[in-house]
Order: sequence, then C-alpha cells, then structure tokens
Amino acid sequence: MANNPNTLIVDKAIAFATKAHSGTYRKGNHLPYILHPMEAASIVATMTEDQELIAAAVLHDVLEDTAVTYEEILSEFGERVAKLVLSESEEPVPSLSMEQSWKARKEAAIDRLAKSSHDSKIVALGDKLSNMRAIRSDFRKFGDELWQRFHVQDPALHEWHYRALAQALSELSEYDAYQEFIRLIDETFPKRKVPFTFQVEEGEVHLHGFLDGEALASLKKALNKDESYLFDFVDVQEINFAGLRALLELKELGYDFVIREASESVARALDVTGVSAAISVVRAPVAHDMDDLEQFGDGYTAVSYYTSDGDGMAKLYYEFMNPREVEREKRYATVALRMGVPSPICGDLIKIGGKTGIIFERIHQKVSFAREYANHLEKREELAKSFAELSKKLHQTPCNTVVFPNAKTLYRGFAMKLAEVSEEERQGIIAFIDGLPDVTTCVHGDFHIGNAILANGWEPLWIDMGDFCYGDPLIDIGTLYFVTHGIHTGDKTPERLFHTTNENLYAFWQSFIQYYFPGQSEEELDQLLRPYCGLTILHFAVKAKQKPWMASAIKEMILGRKR
Repeated sequence: MANNPNTLIVDKAIAFATKAHSGTYRKGNHLPYILHPMEAASIVATMTEDQELIAAAVLHDVLEDTAVTYEEILSEFGERVAKLVLSESEEPVPSLSMEQSWKARKEAAIDRLAKSSHDSKIVALGDKLSNMRAIRSDFRKFGDELWQRFHVQDPALHEWHYRALAQALSELSEYDAYQEFIRLIDETFPKRKVPFTFQVEEGEVHLHGFLDGEALASLKKALNKDESYLFDFVDVQEINFAGLRALLELKELGYDFVIREASESVARALDVTGVSAAISVVRAPVAHDMDDLEQFGDGYTAVSYYTSDGDGMAKLYYEFMNPREVEREKRYATVALRMGVPSPICGDLIKIGGKTGIIFERIHQKVSFAREYANHLEKREELAKSFAELSKKLHQTPCNTVVFPNAKTLYRGFAMKLAEVSEEERQGIIAFIDGLPDVTTCVHGDFHIGNAILANGWEPLWIDMGDFCYGDPLIDIGTLYFVTHGIHTGDKTPERLFHTTNENLYAFWQSFIQYYFPGQSEEELDQLLRPYCGLTILHFAVKAKQKPWMASAIKEMILGRKR
C-alpha cells in the first residue's frame, strides 16, 4: 500500500528522532526515550490533524537532549517545524549547575510559552501531558521517593512548575488533553486547604481560601447592609455546605452582593445546590484564541468579531473597561433571556490577553432600528410602532430582583456622585428619585433605537444589557426623550450613534409616542418626561465624568419641574 503523502513528514520525523535519541532512556526506567516524543505526538494528534505540528511534537526534544542542530531541523523539515521545536527547547544557564538554574530556566520557559502561538502551545501540551502521565503513574508506585530522581527534589517546586504551565496553556482549555493535564496535576499535588482571609476595598470583597460557615460569619461583621458588594471568588479554593448555607443567610439578612470569577468547581457547587438561583454568579472567563476571530465592527467600548465557525459573535472590550462592567453585561444578558426578554443568546465570558469579552450567538440579517430608520425614512411609522410594541412588552415584563438592581437605588447612587450641585440641590434630586413609583418590571437602562435590532428580517431584539434594572418604565422613556430632542446640541452624537439628524430623530419620537402613549398630547408628555430626561443626564454625567453643561441641565429639568 502506498504511503499517505500527508503523513510523510511525520514518518520522516519518527525516523529522525528515533536515530537522534538512540541509546537514551526515560528517567527511572529502561524504556527507550523515543516513547516519550511518540506519546507527545499522539496527544497532539487528538487536538489537530496538522502534520507539521505532529512532526514537531515527535522532534520536540532533539535540540535540547541530542547533538542535532537547529540548522539540521531547518534543512530537513522546514522553517515552521524548526521554529516549533526551538520554542520547546530550554536555554541553558552556563554559569550555574542544573540544580541552581532550574527555577530560572523554568520561569523563562513558562513566560515564553505564555506569549507563544497557539500552535506552539499545542505542541507543548503534548509534551507536558506526556510528562505528567509518567509522573502520576510513578507517584502512585513510589510516593515521595519519586522526587529523588530529579535534579530538584522539592515537590512544592514541581507543583509550582506544573500549575504555572497549566496557566500558560489555559487557552487550550476546551481540549480533552488540557482537562486531563489539570486532573493529573490535582491528583499528584492535592490542593491543601488554605485558611480563609478577605479584604474589603470600595465595594469589592476579595475572598481567599476555603469558604465555610465560620469564614462567612467573620466576613459578615465587615459588611454594611446599606452598600452593594462584588464578591471576588477568583481565589476561593472550595466551598462546603455550611459555606453555601451562610451565603444564603447573608442574602436573606438583606446584604446585597453578587459573585464574580467563580472557578468551574465552585460555580458548579453553587448551581447544583440551587444557591445560584438566589445569588447572581458569574464564572471565571474562559481563555480564547484570537485566531478564531474575524473583526467586523468596533465601538466606544468594544470591538466585535465573528467566530470562525460562523455561529458566534464575540464582543471584546478595550483594556480600559473595568472587567466588572463586562461581567455585569454577561450576567444581565443571560438572566434577561431567561425572563423572556427577546435578546441574543449569551455564551461564555472570555479572556484574550488583557482583554475581557463575551461570546453571543451570531444574529444573521441583523440591522439596528437606528440604521434601518436612517436608511429608510419612509418606514418611520412602521418602525415606530414596532419599537413601541417592543418597549411596552419589556416594561410589562416582571424583573428578577435578585440579579437586577432597583433603579431608585442606582439613581440615588448617581446623585451622591454628582459634582457642581449644592447639598440642598442634591437632596432635591434624591427626593424626586425617592418619589418614583415602586415598580418591579424591567427597565433597559440605555433605551434608544441603537440598542434594539431587527434580526432575520423583522424579529426585534434588545442588545447592550449592561444597565438593565427594574423600576419606573418612564426612566427608559426619558432616555429616548433625551436622544430624540437634540439636548446634546452642538455635538455629532446623532450622526455617530444613530446615523441620522436631530430632526429625523425628533420625527421618530413624534410617531413613537402615538403608539406608546395613545391619546396624550406632546405638551403633556413634555411636562411629564423632562425630569426623567434629567435622570438620563444624571446617569450620563457619572459615566462621562460630568461635562460642564450636565449639572445645569439636571437641576433645570428635575428641580425646575412644575409640581
């Protein structure tokens, strides 16, 4: 039978590596060394059919452990394979012994691996998993005597090394090989229970170690019921039943908090016990590969990409964005869909380098209400009616008051941050907020025709859910009033955000109110909605670091309203 030409480079690499490693054996046994690179190659073959990557896995130790040179590999296998093999080779430190240089060499290799390409990481995972399989097998046989065969004999250093490798390779977390690697590390180096500690910093509570009932009792003493907290679970190692019960009791006692960066094991404990139904939880981001993404748009806070499979869309936020805001949008979008709010399906929270993002379903034949209106002004009545119906449905939808905040609480907080007002004026603004009706239906929070889309021809959906809350629906209508009345006179916001003019936006408003407020005059609505428009400016003032005109507009609209 003729050889498959696609495997010729692998066949050649096997022959080359077998000759190079001839007469050498694995540590602690008399098995030929070539079995290790062969196993590494078989692991790589479970992740890719790329023959050059598999060949590189076969060859990965020849530079470091044999007399073979880079030039020989380059000549025999080409530049791509040669560079992959070079990336797997540690650089010696001539002035130090192997023992003395071990940690420095490992640190340099880990740093290089973390910055390397996706292909290099696949080859590296084949090598590291093969090593970890051997270590785990020998540890079962010999226990701590195993470490005596290594240059460095402290098991804690070996644990550091392999856990650091796992972190550097975390973008491969979707592969079974990576999951096996993590499992073998945990079996060989069982996690020790770390004593519970915490720090409270400006609304963020950083928790560390093992979370049980006693630990949470100590935390409760440091919290204030009048504040909202973000519990950072990134360093929570484990949570037991007493800890889960204590979390529920904190919530029942009136403490306001959500959980972020929960590890998969901790998040699963919160899910399977039903605790996440009472406490909002966001899992830790999943490492993602930039090579899987194709950019198609950008905005003020994020860049948008299609995933290579055509099924998803990634919203990758700029590094200046606080990860808390990204996590909030992920949490809100997921729960809003469960409540029946028509919106795109939300997937994983992802991490690429220093940026955080969210994977959403890809909406085909998508256009925003704003873009459709700008391109087809003759559809104004049709679009205004559809947007009004979508809005009414949203404002009649009962909201999940566990996950979403009360709009009144949010706006009180905005008022407290507002500069350029006297204390008397601030109290007047807060009095208006306190007088809003206590309503538990949905409020979008950034309500305008740029944040609703038409999908697959004519299916309306809400997007950009990061400001979602519950409360008086007129808070939303006040935002639409703001963007359609040219209140930001002199800037280019209408053209940039809505692709049309102030005049066209105002015309849309006039059509919208006929369907949302049938029978009410525009004069009556102006009187009703101007203070709500002031709330919108209050919200924007906090986000925009309070442009000079904003405080004056807020006072005029809220404090100057007719009573």
